[in-house]
Amino acid sequence: MKSRLSKLAIMGLTMAGAIAFGQSNASVSVDAIKAQYQGNWFAHQNGRWYHVNVTKNHVTGTGYTDYGRTHTFNLNPNFTAFWNAGEHGYYLGVGNLSFQSMYLGLNGNFTTLKLLAGQDTGTTIFYRSKDAALGKYFTATVQHIDATTKKKIGTDWHVKSPAAENWWFEPGNGYQYYQLQGSKRVNYKLNSNRTFKIYYKATYRKLTIKNYDFDTGKLISTQTKMVKVGTTPLVKPGTVKGYQAYSAAKYAKRVNLDQTMSMTYRKAATITVKYQANEGTQLNPKWTDITNAKTYTSVVGKQLHIAPVQNGDYIIPAAQDITVTGNRTIVLNYQLNKQGYLNKYNQAITNKHFDAAHTTQLKAATNIYYVQMKSATSASALKKAWNNFNDVMQHVTVMNLNV
Repeated sequence: MKSRLSKLAIMGLTMAGAIAFGQSNASVSVDAIKAQYQGNWFAHQNGRWYHVNVTKNHVTGTGYTDYGRTHTFNLNPNFTAFWNAGEHGYYLGVGNLSFQSMYLGLNGNFTTLKLLAGQDTGTTIFYRSKDAALGKYFTATVQHIDATTKKKIGTDWHVKSPAAENWWFEPGNGYQYYQLQGSKRVNYKLNSNRTFKIYYKATYRKLTIKNYDFDTGKLISTQTKMVKVGTTPLVKPGTVKGYQAYSAAKYAKRVNLDQTMSMTYRKAATITVKYQANEGTQLNPKWTDITNAKTYTSVVGKQLHIAPVQNGDYIIPAAQDITVTGNRTIVLNYQLNKQGYLNKYNQAITNKHFDAAHTTQLKAATNIYYVQMKSATSASALKKAWNNFNDVMQHVTVMNLNV
């Protein structure tokens, strides 16, 4: 709020406590402050009111300085009032600043009171309302209201102002997510305590998202976000540790007020799939990884299709369909594909298109490899026998059976 009377000048002072002053050469001591100077005085700076009350032998109240410090005066009875002939007014010794004297100067027009400091040119001017001397001042309460919900925003302002004077204030638009409605300046005159309602229109509203465990109904977590008024935002499931979203993304209602939405999640489980074969002799078999294990993250209750990986050295096991109930490991067992290699052996012999005698002769010559493949107990032995056979076949021609 600002007074219509004058722009205030503020001085920089630090109150060190009340001190007494004696007479000076140009001054005459007085026993009491004249009645004309007694009463309530008001100053205003940076949205705050400051009040000084002067009685016959007592000065109390607060003053403000440009250093941002508030001075508290409590000068009963440690002060000396004296008449200064040069200034034609009273001076009241009230404190000091860096060894400089600080005074309250009462001018002869009885409408202004100045807070002075020795050599310092800074001055706080207190204005006197025509009714202030009678103690008539009232409280203006300013409330900030949500124009839609009619609920209060923030904390009320409470400002004391002298009665029967013209004052004004600027509501300001310092609220995040709100826009001031109406005038940016309010003029008023107080004849009693009064409440002003300043309305703001919301530009954003709060959307609360509650995340629930689908299986237990337990609230897992809550998130909030601000969404623009008038929009219909698409809300996607968030990230919840140890869970996977079960709800799909969905649209909120058109935003006008704060609203709440629910999302469901199910506990996440890790499914580890191992691809193995039990290779070696019957007396000493050993599990061998066909390929690296794979992991799948899924939610409890979901159907999961586990497909085997392809590998020509082995007979491919059947796929598995499971219902996820928690963390688990699934092993897909493979067997050596001996018959597949033997079939390839017979096909390779046939593809040479020999007559029966030469075909029989070729089979006899390569029978060692056939036996090795048939008796192999590991993929490496199976492939070695096949590679050796295949190497021999590279040198066999239809016209020159060199065996």
